[in-house]
Amino acid sequence: MMLRELGLSGSVKWKLIRQFVSTAAVPSLLFYFGLRQGSLAAAVWAGGGWAACLQVHALIRYHLVDPMVLYGLVFTAGQVAVALAANWVRPTRRSLRTCLGRLAA
Repeated sequence: MMLRELGLSGSVKWKLIRQFVSTAAVPSLLFYFGLRQGSLAAAVWAGGGWAACLQVHALIRYHLVDPMVLYGLVFTAGQVAVALAANWVRPTRRSLRTCLGRLAA
């Protein structure tokens, strides 16, 4: 296993796994479940809020930017961008006619 090759002890391995789950996987899952409920705003608040709170906690407690939490924030921001792009690019016929009508005027 890759962690064993690094020479990490058992407790350090579990700490890294817990840190990855709480900082990268949980924000993504919260974002996903927020989107499943049909609300992009709820997804952003849940996923981004979790990651932002963890980053603030790391700044207060350790006086540093935690790279794992930063990865979670960037990944959540990427998910938001993809979700917004999917909603932006998928116009309906009515909105397309409205846009074309405004361009012609």
